[in-house]
Amino acid sequence: MRNAACHLRRLIAASAIGLVAASIVIAQQPAGAASSASTVVGATVPSAVTLGNQCHSKAARSFGQQLPGSPATTATGANVCRFTWASTNSSSMLRINQADRTGNSMQGMPTTWNTPTGTDAEYDYDAKGTGFVSLGRWAGDSYLRSTDNGATFATIAEPGNYNSVSVVDSTTAWRTGNSGTQYTTNLNVASPTWTTVTGTMSGCTQIIDIVAVSASTAWVQCNGDLAYRTANSGTSWSASAAISTASTKHIEAVSSTTAYSVGYGRVGRSNNSNSSWTLLGSALSGNTITDVSQSPVSATVAWAVRADGRAYRTANTGTAWTALAAPPETFDASVVEALSDTSAVVAGANGIAYVTSDTGATWTRFRTPLTGAFFQIAATDATHVLVAGRFGASFVTSNGGTTWTRHQAGRDGASDTAAVDTSTILTADAGGLVDFTTDGGNSWSTFDTGLGMTAIRGVALHASGTSSSDVQLFAVGDLGRYAVSRDGGASWQQPSTGTSADLWDIDVRADGVALAVGGGGTILRSADWGASWTTVASAGASLMRVELDPSGLAIAVGVGGLIRRSTDSGATWSTPASGTTLNFVDVDIASADVVYASGYVGLYKSANGGVTWSVVADTGGDTTWEYSRVAAVSDATVWLFQSDNSGWSDAWAAYSTDGGLTWKRPFGSATAGVLSPIAFDNGTVLAPGEGGTVRVTDAAPSLADYAAGTWAGATSRFGVCVQALGGSATAGSFTVD
Repeated sequence: MRNAACHLRRLIAASAIGLVAASIVIAQQPAGAASSASTVVGATVPSAVTLGNQCHSKAARSFGQQLPGSPATTATGANVCRFTWASTNSSSMLRINQADRTGNSMQGMPTTWNTPTGTDAEYDYDAKGTGFVSLGRWAGDSYLRSTDNGATFATIAEPGNYNSVSVVDSTTAWRTGNSGTQYTTNLNVASPTWTTVTGTMSGCTQIIDIVAVSASTAWVQCNGDLAYRTANSGTSWSASAAISTASTKHIEAVSSTTAYSVGYGRVGRSNNSNSSWTLLGSALSGNTITDVSQSPVSATVAWAVRADGRAYRTANTGTAWTALAAPPETFDASVVEALSDTSAVVAGANGIAYVTSDTGATWTRFRTPLTGAFFQIAATDATHVLVAGRFGASFVTSNGGTTWTRHQAGRDGASDTAAVDTSTILTADAGGLVDFTTDGGNSWSTFDTGLGMTAIRGVALHASGTSSSDVQLFAVGDLGRYAVSRDGGASWQQPSTGTSADLWDIDVRADGVALAVGGGGTILRSADWGASWTTVASAGASLMRVELDPSGLAIAVGVGGLIRRSTDSGATWSTPASGTTLNFVDVDIASADVVYASGYVGLYKSANGGVTWSVVADTGGDTTWEYSRVAAVSDATVWLFQSDNSGWSDAWAAYSTDGGLTWKRPFGSATAGVLSPIAFDNGTVLAPGEGGTVRVTDAAPSLADYAAGTWAGATSRFGVCVQALGGSATAGSFTVD
């Protein structure tokens, strides 16, 4: 669910001659500023105004640049759009006001975002024999160690800054980072001793990853597309020539002489002790490989996974690779972990993972409590597995995923968010938990929904008053599980939904009508605040997001370009053609007319309430829109966020004020991806994401209300009104954007 506040996007044109109601809110300059500053105003033109030249009687026409506080107009050429005002006033200027006379009349676009809620630390994980190690990647973080297959973990202090760890066996491990490179041969004691290596890696300014095969032999991946190897416990290191995998992020050793390196979709291999590297692109059919994992059983067997979840396997140390059967669904995969020669797990965004035990002939869902992107998987065998989210949340199983125990208490990805405003926010979390704040993220309450180790996919929030007893919280997750709290999270109930399908999203309207969507095209409807549910659809591709508008319009989007549409608050549904097969992951209803749907590699838009759809232009030539999330402030002002940060690119935010024709990126890049953005009617955007990060855009510049004069119409009307006064029906000339 998204914004729980009333949708105030439907703007009403004032009835008096010469008044128009704005439908775009763009950057403004307050009156009294330098004369060179300008104002761009979008408006719906009422019938009382005569249109001439190139005008079109549609919403979101631009008046062009109007100097604040000045009667002069700009762009008065012969071929520009002209508005003729039926007025006898002597001045010719724009006067701006909200019809309800509250708040600022025009809100600008934000230029920065801040993070009131930070993420937990990243952890690097490794496992061998019966031991797990998780190492905090930030300076001074401690690390956790298990010597009993993850049944118990001990916290061991770690002075220094180490970001990667490699376990050789129950007694031997290596670690590396900005504080240097060290190894231990007594990992199993209460306080292991670490030996700092004496050799240097000339030309390496940033160590990315380490993998060791013994106390003497280790491989290190460095920036600059270089690998280093030692065979004498770090006394000396040999440097490779450039591997040519670009943006290398991971190195995987097969033996003391052979290793793989993965970077930006390509795999390199050295089988001559780091003397040279060969790209394996042809062997892997040129696919975008995201990870490689060596079998813990046979040195010749390794597994690779590409970006769409398809896996490959080699039985001859990478010389030849076999493409395996595809998992039942396409998903953004970033991690593979070999459990044996015949078993492996592939995992990626949205907490989705699949496991095979028959050399990739068949795949079944590997259900974990995670909801955000998988960061790593570590396993000692097919039954003892540790899974980790992007920023700290991790879980351990000792029975192949049947049951799970929380390993690290860090927050997982906020896969869905509901909010009344930027202070009252509910986000999903891992392991049957939700997180709730009433102070904008300065402090959080973590509630156990009673759903056990379930991945919570969707949340909803309704606040009818100011006390906790007026706050209702809703959560849905895997296998049709659902929980509701009627008292602000103090207590929870788990009513039956009547389905075992995974539920990915829920939306609850202010009159108690609720919709939930999920696997197999499932759509559930409730008319009593989620007390009881009726299945209204249960066939087709999985639906990932749903939004219910006060007008009765409901739109659900999902896998393979699936669009479902309802005009009776979800009672009945149609299936309009989207014109694409991309997987939609997000939807936002801007108005009863304009709807946006985003997917792995694109943004689509409907201008007629979801009946027909067309693709929107890309954001300044960037084609890596993987797992984009969308938030619409109005029909024309829309935000797009890159949400997947599995290691290939940083997250970004972009906005358009012309319905997607042109885009700007005001914030640069960020580490944690955005998963569930919300656009509020005042233009502020809330952007929760991986690791529980919650960002919010700054308070944008605004124009104060025009205080003089009178306005026709009831004071309850909402919207930005523009008063244009021209002498004796004089033509006021304005450009069309």
